[in-house]
Amino acid sequence: MKPVSGRFLKFGIFLVLVAILAIIFIVMLESNQVKRATAVVAHTNDILFQSEQALSTTRKTKVVLRDYILTGDQQQLQILDKTNEAVFTSIKKLQTLTAGNPSQQARIDSLLLYMQKNIEFAKRVIAVPQKRGI
Repeated sequence: MKPVSGRFLKFGIFLVLVAILAIIFIVMLESNQVKRATAVVAHTNDILFQSEQALSTTRKTKVVLRDYILTGDQQQLQILDKTNEAVFTSIKKLQTLTAGNPSQQARIDSLLLYMQKNIEFAKRVIAVPQKRGI
């Protein structure tokens, strides 16, 4: 067997180093892609969380309104005001989170419109017993 000459050995080491550097470069690129994907997933989770907050708080407003109608407890009106504020806070956060997505902005604007109509309906419902002196 022929001994490996110094030139071939140096070339072999050079190839191994180039391969290692290429692998490091590829790993760094993949790591950046994973970081970007993680950021997108976190952003999506924030949007889903705020959507759920708006939905659950809207449900709570209906329960509080029903409790007021059944009991006439004025304290329920204060709770209703706080829950309405919480809904609008969640909607504002949704608008901020989806600022770069026009289709989601349109849906959030619709949500805001329907929430305002819901509040107007609640005010009319509250006014009925107050007008009758009940």
